[in-house]
Amino acid sequence: MGSPKKKASEVAALLNLQPHPDGGFYLETFRDSSITLSRSQLPPQYNVDRAVSSAIYFLLPSGNVAHLHRIPCAETWHFYMGEPLTVFELLDDGQVKLTIIGRDLEAGHCPQYTVPPNVWFGAFLTLDCSCQNQQPGS
Repeated sequence: MGSPKKKASEVAALLNLQPHPDGGFYLETFRDSSITLSRSQLPPQYNVDRAVSSAIYFLLPSGNVAHLHRIPCAETWHFYMGEPLTVFELLDDGQVKLTIIGRDLEAGHCPQYTVPPNVWFGAFLTLDCSCQNQQPGS
């Protein structure tokens, strides 16, 4: 990639990112103003008019989490740089789905992933998790 590794604070400053209410930092980079749906055109869970699409930059520094939340629409995550991120989803059947978003395709990372609508989800840096498969008593 050519450029030296930057600290999260440097990237946040360069991109003018602001604190995100669910954790991390973000900047809205696009909102499609050509098509806006009014509340009357949307399902009841939407309480405001909505653009058909929008996009943000999102940065999650080490030691931070994207808190558990859900939204009424699908949300697509793209990986650009930094450490891999794990998105966790709480599925209706009680299962937890973990998806690693990153650049190492051989390790099973996804460079892009979409969380379905109305699913409880959050995220953390994969390297911040000390979860390991341990046998009881070990």
